[in-house]
Amino acid sequence: MIQFSKISIVWFACLIVLAACGVPNIPAETPIPTVPPLIGNVTIDQPASGAIIYAETIRLSGTATDIPAEGFVLRLSVNEETVVESTIQPEDGVWSVQWVHEYTGEPTEATLIALSPNPLILPEYTTSLIVLSSLEYRPEGVFGRLLFPNAEEVLGGDQLQVRGTASGIPENTLRIVLENNAGIISEQTVMVENPFFVDEMIWSADLPVTGETGPATIRVFYTDETGEDVLIDEVGIMLSIVAG
Repeated sequence: MIQFSKISIVWFACLIVLAACGVPNIPAETPIPTVPPLIGNVTIDQPASGAIIYAETIRLSGTATDIPAEGFVLRLSVNEETVVESTIQPEDGVWSVQWVHEYTGEPTEATLIALSPNPLILPEYTTSLIVLSSLEYRPEGVFGRLLFPNAEEVLGGDQLQVRGTASGIPENTLRIVLENNAGIISEQTVMVENPFFVDEMIWSADLPVTGETGPATIRVFYTDETGEDVLIDEVGIMLSIVAG
């Protein structure tokens, strides 16, 4: 005859109770949704960062490659409030859109943002800072300025990168000249992307240096209605074999 101890009897009873109750329910972990990645690349080429928009209409353009079929969202905002936005469908890797932005007031910084239409995807493709302003705040006439290089800067290399702004330029055409005491080292004609003329838009140029060293001057001209060259800005620099 099999004999059980008191401890064995208690343990056996506990097993029977547990079996009757079943396996306790263990709460499952809440799944964390997977955030889809940002796919493709988008650039905002025009207007370039730093442009000042005085016209009521703004034309934008750039590139977009390998993005999803739904395209991307382009948004213009001031103080984090949306002024205008559009969903863009690029064609053959490029895109363009024209907006009436309806901003009126003093010059203020605005942000152009290219982002995914999926709100779960938080990173932007790209951002660009411009300035919006009513036309009444625009300086009169034709004007522009050199942004780079700075006065007395030492620069070297085979090419000299020049950057500036321009507004109201006839036919949106500038002539950029690099010269020294011996004469013109190089020059280039630049077409400013400024469809409404009144905006102050960014332009850039690369001027060959051709091995020259020493003091030099960069001058920016436009041609007026009489055919005369008009100087709008200049800067003195130092050319070196190796950039300083």
